[in-house]
Amino acid sequence: MPLVDGKLDTAALIEAVSRVLEDPAFRQTARVIANEIGALPPVSEAVPLLESLV
Repeated sequence: MPLVDGKLDTAALIEAVSRVLEDPAFRQTARVIANEIGALPPVSEAVPLLESLV
């Protein structure tokens, strides 16, 4: 995202947000990632594993 004098370029921000909202590929990819995260074991299972490593 381009910065002008250390500030965000408003036009570039509007373009980027519009693209994310209008392009269905972003929603599809987000859904895939959400499903992958949902399939992970819960954090409560990770804590004992991590503790056993130290």
